[in-house]
Amino acid sequence: MRDRKLTGPWAGFSFKGGRLVTPEGRELLPEDLAWLSLTAAQAQEWRRMMEAGRGIGKPRK
Repeated sequence: MRDRKLTGPWAGFSFKGGRLVTPEGRELLPEDLAWLSLTAAQAQEWRRMMEAGRGIGKPRK
């Protein structure tokens, strides 16, 4: 997909010259997104560890 503006929940994003352009104007190449899934998984695990450390989600005695 080249030189196309996205709509719906992706409104503001576009493709330009083979790059994904964010609403802020940042241009991302495919290799820039290669580790996105791993980064999201790490953030989710960190959030779980922080919640466990604060006792969130544990039943009260």
